[in-house]
Amino acid sequence: MAVKLTPFAKILIGGIVLLGAGSVLWNLYKNRKAEGGDETAAATQTDGKTTSAAAYSGKGEGVLGSAGNPLKVSIVSFHGYAPALVANGQSLKTQPGSIFDKEGVNVEFIIQDDLPAIATVFEAGAAQCIWRTSDYWAQEQPNLRNAGHDGKAVMIVDNTRGADAIIAKDPAIRKVEDLAGRKVALLQFTLSHGMTSDAIDNSSLSARKKQSLEYVFINGEDG
Repeated sequence: MAVKLTPFAKILIGGIVLLGAGSVLWNLYKNRKAEGGDETAAATQTDGKTTSAAAYSGKGEGVLGSAGNPLKVSIVSFHGYAPALVANGQSLKTQPGSIFDKEGVNVEFIIQDDLPAIATVFEAGAAQCIWRTSDYWAQEQPNLRNAGHDGKAVMIVDNTRGADAIIAKDPAIRKVEDLAGRKVALLQFTLSHGMTSDAIDNSSLSARKKQSLEYVFINGEDG
C-alpha cells in the first residue's frame, strides 16, 4: 500500500538528513591531529554503558577510519547523498587525492536500499553510521534504544526543497495528470514512492484514472 505524505511531511523529510558520518569523521580527524596519529576510540553512551567504536569496527585492522578499517556509512539510492560521494573521490570507497583522503579518513558507503533496521545494521557490523531522513530516524530511535543502543542524530546536511522530480522520456508528459495509464519505475517504500503517491493522490485525476497508474518496483542494482 502506498505511503501518503502531506506537504509538511515532504518538506520535513527533504529538509533533514542524518549524517552520522560527518560528526565521526570530524572527531576522528581532530583526535588524530591532537594525539599525533595515536589510535583513538570513539565511544557512545548507551543507557549507562559505554560502548567502544571498536565494537562496530567489523573485521578491519587499525583505528576506525583508517585504510585498514574504513568508517562504513549506510545509505540508500538518493541524490541528496551525492556530495559525500564526490568528497570521497566520486566513489563508494575513499579514493587517493579525494577530500576525505586529504583529511586523513577512509570512508566506505554501503548502499542498503532494502532499508534494514538501524539496530540490525549496527549489530551485524555492516556499518557504524546510518545516513537517513528525519522521518526514518523518528521511527527507528525507539527500536534502537530497545535493542540496547542509543544513537544520536548529529548533523543536518540537506534540504531538497523541490529537488525531487519525476523524469519522463515522453515529451507529452508535462504534468502529474499526464501519468494516467502510464508506468512509473521506482524503488518501493522510498521517498520517490511516497512523493509520487502523494502527487497522484492530490492531483485532479478521477479515482479511476488514479488507479490506472502502474508502479514498476525496481531493485537498486537495476539503476
